[in-house]
Amino acid sequence: MAALHRKPQGVTMSELSRMLLVSNGNATAVVDRLEQDGLVRRTPSDTDRRTVFVALTAEGLTLFERLAAEHESEVDRLLSGLSESDLDALLPLLKRMGPRDDPDGRMASAPLLVEAPGPRRHDPAP
Repeated sequence: MAALHRKPQGVTMSELSRMLLVSNGNATAVVDRLEQDGLVRRTPSDTDRRTVFVALTAEGLTLFERLAAEHESEVDRLLSGLSESDLDALLPLLKRMGPRDDPDGRMASAPLLVEAPGPRRHDPAP
């Protein structure tokens, strides 16, 4: 759902499988389930019968945005006990982890989730 949220105009099934780093068959199974749940819609291409676009429905968008907000709150809660110097030490470690999970560099354009916008936490007073 996050991949589709980044592309509100929709993506082809092939593009979605590349974005998710999964096979076309796996992407189809995921989209089948999301479609059954009313969270995505498939739209055939006007110019190519073989191409189908997938996009979030209004219900899918609402659900994803709620889940993303809950996730952000949980990450904030988990990191809330860390000082600014702890966060400064953690950030380079998290950045180094990314390439191991993406040997082909296909996720290079994905947004970095470890640097959320907003004010930084300050070191707690000693």
